Amino acid sequence: MPNPQNRNDRRKGEERSETLIIPHITKEMLETARRMAEEGASRAEIEKAISAMQSPAQPASSPASRPAQHAAPAPQPMAAPPERKHRIIPTSRPRLSAEERAALRQQMQMGETQAETPQPEPEQEALRQEAARRAANRPAWFGRRQTAQNDSQEAARRAAQALAAAPRAPEAPAAPRAPFPFAAPEQDEPVPAIHIDTRVLAFLRKYGAAPDQLDTQELTDALLAAMQRGLRGEAGGLPMLPAYLAPHGHVAAPEGKRVAVIDAGGTNFRVATVHYEFGQPILEDERTLPMPGSERDADWMDFIRLAADALEPLLDRVTQIGICFSYPAENTPELDAKVLGMTKEVQLTGWEDHLVGADLAEELERRGCTKLPITVINDTPATYLSGSTTIANNYANGFAGLVNGTGTNTCCLLPVRAIEKLGRDADGEMLVNLESGSFTDVPQSAFDKALDAASAAPGAYRFEKMTSGRYLGKLSRLALIAAAKDGLFAPETADKLRALDVLTAADADAFGADPDCGAIAALSDAADADRKTAAMVIQSVFGRAAKAIVANIAAIVFLTDGAKNRYRPMVVAVDGSLFRYSTLLRPAVSEELEAFLVQKHQRYCVCKPVPNASAIGTAAASLLRD
Repeated sequence: MPNPQNRNDRRKGEERSETLIIPHITKEMLETARRMAEEGASRAEIEKAISAMQSPAQPASSPASRPAQHAAPAPQPMAAPPERKHRIIPTSRPRLSAEERAALRQQMQMGETQAETPQPEPEQEALRQEAARRAANRPAWFGRRQTAQNDSQEAARRAAQALAAAPRAPEAPAAPRAPFPFAAPEQDEPVPAIHIDTRVLAFLRKYGAAPDQLDTQELTDALLAAMQRGLRGEAGGLPMLPAYLAPHGHVAAPEGKRVAVIDAGGTNFRVATVHYEFGQPILEDERTLPMPGSERDADWMDFIRLAADALEPLLDRVTQIGICFSYPAENTPELDAKVLGMTKEVQLTGWEDHLVGADLAEELERRGCTKLPITVINDTPATYLSGSTTIANNYANGFAGLVNGTGTNTCCLLPVRAIEKLGRDADGEMLVNLESGSFTDVPQSAFDKALDAASAAPGAYRFEKMTSGRYLGKLSRLALIAAAKDGLFAPETADKLRALDVLTAADADAFGADPDCGAIAALSDAADADRKTAAMVIQSVFGRAAKAIVANIAAIVFLTDGAKNRYRPMVVAVDGSLFRYSTLLRPAVSEELEAFLVQKHQRYCVCKPVPNASAIGTAAASLLRD
């Protein structure tokens, strides 16, 4: 059945043929109906009388002789319309003259005035009786809604009178206006990660340890200049060690490829196997052992033998070996690494002039093990690869690698031509291990100087000593002892702090974020004021570390001229237990990134910790060499 045409869908300008006839009720009709109702006429009689009054008088004729009411007129040729002598009134209601309209308007105004004028009580009672009589004699169909409305108005009037007569209670203050439903709810101003009062700031400035005494811009410029000198091979620059590797997006691992990975970190020695399924890395056979030299003195061959012992049971199930060596080492084009030194207070001797991969291959061959290709990479290029091979490129516009655990270091990707000391005029890119922890031209506080002087390598790796988990607990302890000597605590609290022998970075981080967490046993019974003061002293140490880390990231951003896209930021893949589990340092870094890079320079970075970054990146490096 075809759908009827909607009259509103007609084309603009199309002529319409229907005529809508609306009957009108005049005043005479209304009075006639009321009079007939009072006389007891039936509904049918009243409707018949009104219908007769609405229909104009017409000559009697047979139905056949009447023209159809809705028939369309026959088309006529266009002609000039005749001159009209009288106005056409499209209604059956009689047209009132101007005088009649004025009289009717005056009568209505008088009626409104009388309604507003209070009537004497006897007259009001007579009006009520008259209304009741009319309502009783009125037919059921007539005025039912009006009666209900009158009753409702009368009830409302009586309620208003009762309310006006009652004693008024004092008005309560107006409730606050509810927010617009789609507006963001009002929130308290967030408390910054580093918030230090004036009393503690005065103490810190005395020792050059206040966070605002470290200028992020100046440190960024100094780091950037050191990076550029290192790329040219000039003295005084950062090492800027080429890794001879370049990422190529997500790793497409062939079926059956499995890598045995060793992660030689600052505290732990980890071993695992890594393979890829549907483009995602899978870790198995994980073991964690102490790093040789982290707890007691060890020889280089102790490290090599431990690596061979950990790998030997896995060699029949893997196709390659990858070693993440988290210490200064110069990579070779064959993806081996020559050790340049041992840091992070690891006491390992006899490493001079040794190649990590070659020594391990020789030890495995001596044991009669199957010979497999070995790839050696630093932990920061490995962290970079863990991000670039697992994070979608449609989210990130460039990557960097940051390790912030026992030590601190960074990595970036540079054009081969930018690494001038290689002397290569070639296209392509290469990962560069900055060894930024070795930067020494950094402003030191009195606590930094004291810690540096007592370290295993005074004067070296000052940047790492300001920012890494090996040293931040020690710096916090030195600052707390100085605050106790300067009278910032109650005497009993000061005595306990002066006797504090060890404070780890993890405990200091937790206490600085929450003074009530109980991470420092010596302060568990201290007064609230003393705990808050201690937390602010610790915040100063971590606040300076956060500014130094941001300066390092900013120098990489300016070196690579990246991070310009607000909607696709540069992703800094992060490894290291300090940053990953931090409740103080990590928020402080985020706040400083926002204040310095985003607000000041309109550069956009996000720090994203990657689980098992060293193992995943080392496996990726092993597969990229194929």
